[in-house]
Amino acid sequence: MTPKFSSLTSALMGLVAITASADQILLTDGSRLTGEVVTLDREQLSLRTPLAQEDLGLKLEGVREVNFPPPPEEWADQSARVVLINGDVFPCELKAIGDETITVNTAYSSPLDVPRRLIRSLQVGLQPRRILYDGPQAGEEWSGPSAWRVENGALISLGRGPSAFDPGSISSSFSLQFQLKWARTTNLEVYFCSASESPGPQKEDRYRLQIRNHRLRLDRQSSRQNTFDTLGEVPLNPADFPQSTFQLEIRVDRDRHHLKIQLDDAEVLLDAVDRQGIPEGSKIVFNSLINEPEAMSVGPILLRAWNPIRDRHPNEERGDPTVDALIDIDGQRFGGKILGSQADSPSNSVEIQTDFSPSPLHVPMDRVSTLFFCHSDEATGRSPLLIGLPDTGLISAESCHFENQQARILHPLLGELTFRREALRALARRQLPPEEP
Repeated sequence: MTPKFSSLTSALMGLVAITASADQILLTDGSRLTGEVVTLDREQLSLRTPLAQEDLGLKLEGVREVNFPPPPEEWADQSARVVLINGDVFPCELKAIGDETITVNTAYSSPLDVPRRLIRSLQVGLQPRRILYDGPQAGEEWSGPSAWRVENGALISLGRGPSAFDPGSISSSFSLQFQLKWARTTNLEVYFCSASESPGPQKEDRYRLQIRNHRLRLDRQSSRQNTFDTLGEVPLNPADFPQSTFQLEIRVDRDRHHLKIQLDDAEVLLDAVDRQGIPEGSKIVFNSLINEPEAMSVGPILLRAWNPIRDRHPNEERGDPTVDALIDIDGQRFGGKILGSQADSPSNSVEIQTDFSPSPLHVPMDRVSTLFFCHSDEATGRSPLLIGLPDTGLISAESCHFENQQARILHPLLGELTFRREALRALARRQLPPEEP
């Protein structure tokens, strides 16, 4: 995936959800229009609006992005992801693997038969990220009311001091995600996996994340001593945050004693291993070190159970690209020819013929992490549109036409696809290089 595509992906996934029932179009000059998008292609966007008797035609070069209304209900996370050779991602449920195609189900379309030659990888065994806490909604949830107040789904600092929350026992791996905003500077401590609501040095097993003086530092506190051991530290460039805000996500893998901190759903800031093991405490503490009121706000705050296998997928290497490959959940790699599978059959396994065994191997589906297919190097096309789908799905499109709550999408590799309109989250225009003479 090229850096340009990655930045577009980050921008798409970071679009703020809207509550209006109409589509919202953001133009390159900063103007906004609302209405119902009828069609998009390489040249223009057609918008139906009560302000005009006929559909408005907007040049696509003047459109920056489109936000679609949120669906009536959130879509469930899918257990598999197809990554195509052009980098597109389809969250799905695996139905079957055949000689030439794989069949997948999605919540927003009929079953799809995807040619294996167009697939870079198939990730399976992904578990939904169950929400443990989504807030803050009320001040009673958080202690320390004199230092913070709850307002519009965020904690607002009123001066120096902590505010703590206990979601209850968290026995599994988890992720803690929050938005931080500041007036002039950041000076915040975040304690997690803590048994205490009190900040500062004390004999306790827990973590402290410091965000202060344009630096981010992760410390480990021990029950054997009052001092902190630093697990990682990284500078933050204020110029990267002109709006004085960013989103952080802390991911804790209890099984592998692994911690990862990500910025704005994309960049990994810190990656550390705690050889002492992850502490069992469940409390979360935000501690302001600024005296001035309303100097910082934290929120929304989202705590989710998390399956680390989703994180390990992008780091897995396929090996020899001329053959298929299977990687299991322990990281073992088997090269050869993937013969097939029936995900809903009693055997529920993947069959692969390897060079070192005369008979095919049958790997249980719950032991499979990623499948790589020997794919073609055919041109992927010059699609001008990127469409965001549920569960961080992202696909390219030549055009998109809407009719009767259906979206007909012309995909550069798969041809015409028909999705439920409410599945589309956002759309952005991709900057294409100039045509070669």
